[in-house]
Amino acid sequence: MLVFSANSQASKVTVWWDGHDTATRSSYSLPGSSFTVNTGTRTLSNGKITIQLNFDNGFRIDFKSGSTTTSSATLMRINNKVAGYGSSEPTYAVTNGPVRLIVHHEVEWGGDNQIPNCPNVYAHIVLTLPANVNYYTYQLRFMFLNAGSLTRTISDFCPIKLETSLSINQMQTENGTSSGYPNIATGSSSYYNFSDGNGAHHWSQFIGGTGGTRGAGIMFTDNANQLLYRFDSIAGHTTGAIKTDTNAKTIELSPVTSSYPAQFNYALDVMWKGAVVTFDGTTPIYRASDRSGLWILAEYPPTVTVTAET
Repeated sequence: MLVFSANSQASKVTVWWDGHDTATRSSYSLPGSSFTVNTGTRTLSNGKITIQLNFDNGFRIDFKSGSTTTSSATLMRINNKVAGYGSSEPTYAVTNGPVRLIVHHEVEWGGDNQIPNCPNVYAHIVLTLPANVNYYTYQLRFMFLNAGSLTRTISDFCPIKLETSLSINQMQTENGTSSGYPNIATGSSSYYNFSDGNGAHHWSQFIGGTGGTRGAGIMFTDNANQLLYRFDSIAGHTTGAIKTDTNAKTIELSPVTSSYPAQFNYALDVMWKGAVVTFDGTTPIYRASDRSGLWILAEYPPTVTVTAET
């Protein structure tokens, strides 16, 4: 296995090999070189950012900049009921690998916290914190079991809601593309799958600080973008949307909005994937002035040509 750092400027890598079966490992391949984990406080760090899992009111992920919380992501809300965290602690599947830290957790809506009008639901969370980055990734899976004769009506569905305590100057959201680059919409809105059929709303971010260098946001892939509209056919209308609110300083990924509920009793297994980003003098999701940012790296990854020479 070859392990080395590569960024958007990388175009070629030359590997020199003297023919031996053994080699001196790079420090990038050594376990435990990037991450610290405190299971008591549920605090995870990759040396660049710190996140804390908070069970005070459902399952929440707090981004920390020093001792200050800069943004919080609340997960798994259905019909205005946020899932409880369950009776067990998260499972820290990988804590000292060289590439990423991985956390699993199963949330519940049991007891008095059951979802109104939405029976037979299970959910699973997978979080990863890669090395040397200013984001973490989420994988949020919902398993709607066959409800039989029971009534299931979803009028509010939000797998992830991001909010910030930062003073923000602007809220930006991708609203389609032009020549492959994002069109930027600002302010509060609900961004549905518009009539062009592209439905390109891959990211949304808070911008603040001097020169717009501080903020937070969410971004996700083409496939996850299409899953944003997974319930449109069930609701019989364009109900899935990215919802932004400048006053509340929130961003919501909402496959079902209150205007057009979704009713179904059959089994459905669906999952959303993406990343939550924070930046303070580091790479934002997108910067229009020079068409740079994390989304550009995701949409147009660098091409690396490896040449092995003996």
